[in-house]
Amino acid sequence: MSGGIGVSEREELAQVKSQYNLRLLFAVQGSGEYLSNIQVRVEEVSGRTRLAAVSQGPFFYARLAPGRYNLTVDAAGQVQTRQVTVPANGATEQSFYWASHYTIGDAPR
Repeated sequence: MSGGIGVSEREELAQVKSQYNLRLLFAVQGSGEYLSNIQVRVEEVSGRTRLAAVSQGPFFYARLAPGRYNLTVDAAGQVQTRQVTVPANGATEQSFYWASHYTIGDAPR
């Protein structure tokens, strides 16, 4: 599930966020301006892809089996990779920030 561009979308996501154990946020470094159209890839540490999607807004939620995953996010070719652990109880929240020369959407200025 992804979205959160408008107030109503953010409120809707807030109501269901407890149902997801991986929660991501995408924004511009410094300003906090939200980003969308971020490519998201979640792989098991063995390399098997569990999820490949494009976030339609600054918030991206997924429900995964507990374990360790390699997480790759891509904003207009600017790739960030992290290893995350999804717990058996609760959730993992990760925030990703890109340089300020990126605008909402996916194109550099």
